[in-house]
Amino acid sequence: MGLSHSSLALYLLLISVSDGEGLSYWSDRTICEALDMTSSSLREATAELEKADLVAYAAPIFQVLSIPVHEVAR
Repeated sequence: MGLSHSSLALYLLLISVSDGEGLSYWSDRTICEALDMTSSSLREATAELEKADLVAYAAPIFQVLSIPVHEVAR
C-alpha cells in the first residue's frame, strides 16, 4: 500500500475518534493540532487514504471504511 507516515497517523487517529459507523466529526483544525500537521499535509494524507479506499471524506466529515480485501492470484 505504501502510505506515508502522515496518512498512517491520520488513519489511526480517525479509527480512535470515530463513532460506531466509522464517522468522525473532528474539524480539520482539531486534527491538524492533534497530529501537529499543516492543513496542506492533512489534504495530502486524506487524498492518500481516499486513494487506498480506507476513508471517505466529505467536508467536514470523515468516514473510516472497511479495509479492502484484495484477491490473491493462485
